[in-house]
Amino acid sequence: LEESTQTNDMEEIRPVLRKCYDFIAEVIFEGQFTGQEYLDGMDAREILKMTGQLLASVSVGYDAAYAETKKK
Repeated sequence: LEESTQTNDMEEIRPVLRKCYDFIAEVIFEGQFTGQEYLDGMDAREILKMTGQLLASVSVGYDAAYAETKKK
């Protein structure tokens, strides 16, 4: 996602965002809705901010778990 957004090319960014939406729907919300439903249900002004926050919440948990495992 970070690499594709640096280009500002929506043809490159759009498929990556779709994968992010699908990941959020399938993994974080355990399939309660689809990636498309996530996108459709969000306010367009908030979608990128909320998506970033949700993805960050997963990586922060991963980083903390990895740091604990590494210490042991």
